[in-house]
Order: sequence, then structure tokens, then C-alpha cells
Amino acid sequence: MRDAAFRMIRLARQEGCVVIVSSSDSTDHYHEYLEKGADFILLGEGEQTLLELINGIRDGREDISALQGLAFLQNKLPVKSPARIVMKDLDSLPLPAWDLVEMETTGICGWPKTVIFPST
Repeated sequence: MRDAAFRMIRLARQEGCVVIVSSSDSTDHYHEYLEKGADFILLGEGEQTLLELINGIRDGREDISALQGLAFLQNKLPVKSPARIVMKDLDSLPLPAWDLVEMETTGICGWPKTVIFPST
């Protein structure tokens, strides 16, 4: 699975995408994912870190080193920020906005079909 993730990183980079990876494997082996071209690795639970990172990218913030739970390259060296405290109140997270995901039905049961990249 890691090789598949590395392949997806390479393809996304070729398209000019900012690559953010979040999985238990990338948390444990963040340096390898960064070497393969990922821009950012969300370490551990990534919901809050992803929100802060996306807002920082959108706002043009150059210093993301203050964000907790993140690994990235700085001067070509892997940097790992302090761990984020584990979220205890999962009910505080908003429900997924499934209305924003284009889904087409397929198959004999009419199950929704979309592309999901599982974590490794």
C-alpha cells in the first residue's frame, strides 16, 4: 500500500498539487513520505491540523511551523512539530458535507460510488 501512496504522491506532484497525507503509516514513516514528494504529513488525528493547515495555505501564511501535529520539509530536512492533544469530544466535529461530493450510482443495488483512498 505504501508504494501505491508514493505513486499517488508522484502523480499529484506532476499535476502541481499540494500533497497532504494522513494515515497511520505516514505518521510512523513521515520522513519517507516527505522524501517521495509529500508536502505535509498530518501526524495522528488530523482533523484540526488539516483545518489549520488549509486555512494557512489559503491565507498565504509562510510559517506553518507553529501548527501542532504536522511534519514537513524545512531547508530540505524533515521537521516534526509538537503533537496535537487527542480530541476527546468527537461530537464537536461537523458532519461530512456529502452534498458537496459528486456521487454516481452504479451496480445492481444502486450503491453510491466515489473514489476513496484508504489509509495504509
